[in-house]
Amino acid sequence: MNWNATPWFDGSGNPCTYAVVLSSISKNSKNHEIHIGSDSQPLKDSTVFAVVVCLYLPGSGAFYFVTRKKTSSKRHKNLGVRLQHESELAISLADSIRNDTGLNSITVHADISPNPINKSFKYSGRIQNFITSMGFKCMIKPESWAAWVADKHAK
Repeated sequence: MNWNATPWFDGSGNPCTYAVVLSSISKNSKNHEIHIGSDSQPLKDSTVFAVVVCLYLPGSGAFYFVTRKKTSSKRHKNLGVRLQHESELAISLADSIRNDTGLNSITVHADISPNPINKSFKYSGRIQNFITSMGFKCMIKPESWAAWVADKHAK
């Protein structure tokens, strides 16, 4: 995905560019952790995907940037396909940030559950392995707070 071509917003809803996101990451990388999260919301005729970059200062909080993408629901009706696409978007962004900044310590948050009672559990191992095989740390529910941030923008 071309992250330069997508519309970005800061956590207050102000429009910005991917260049602003990268600049903020570079300026804050010494003391902030980089966390990427994604989530989706199926609608009647489409699915909305939200991807966030959160810069977390331990003990103080975080600020973030978000972008959204809308696709045909037909392609993402199945939960497994939708969760896979969420992960692909998050990994793509994390990889782009890694390539553009040279920073390797990036955590990708997946909207999957380790609890067999939840539907996403079925895809948990596959998605965790995908994220870690791409060289990123992985967080899943209930620790995947960046996916929760994305959830607020997918709706």
